[in-house]
Amino acid sequence: MPSNALRPAMFDPFVLWADLALRTTEMLVASGQVIGTRVGRITRAGGNPSARDIKEFTLMGSEKVKAATQSALAVATRLQSANYQLMARGWQQWLANVGAMGALASSRTFGEALSRQSRLFHSLARSGHTHSRLSGDTARLLSAALAPVHGAATANARRLARTRTAFSKR
Repeated sequence: MPSNALRPAMFDPFVLWADLALRTTEMLVASGQVIGTRVGRITRAGGNPSARDIKEFTLMGSEKVKAATQSALAVATRLQSANYQLMARGWQQWLANVGAMGALASSRTFGEALSRQSRLFHSLARSGHTHSRLSGDTARLLSAALAPVHGAATANARRLARTRTAFSKR
């Protein structure tokens, strides 16, 4: 998993989505490896699992609950702050746009109207930029939700791969 220093730029939604797709793929591959290993282990254990098998089977359930809880907490935390930021940005843009429209409507000369029209267009353009940030915000939200699941799946894949290697050397 990349370190925080290698995380994508904060303001490039394409890079955020590409990073999310990459980590989702890593998680899916790791999950496939873990599922295959564990299903094989369950099949070999049959009706008489060893203490080590029982420990692994118990771990399967508890780690899923832990990852789901951490994911839900990350989403709730992000949504709480994101909703406030979104509301504040929306109000700021709305007030700026209404102010620019009012100023344009109250223009007394043609030159004043052109100047104020330019300010209105700039205000509306900033409004569009604010809306375009939603894509990056959504990617960051999904990334926060994926992080605990990705971490658990890839850690399990590494751990179970070491266990398979240790058993195959015997």
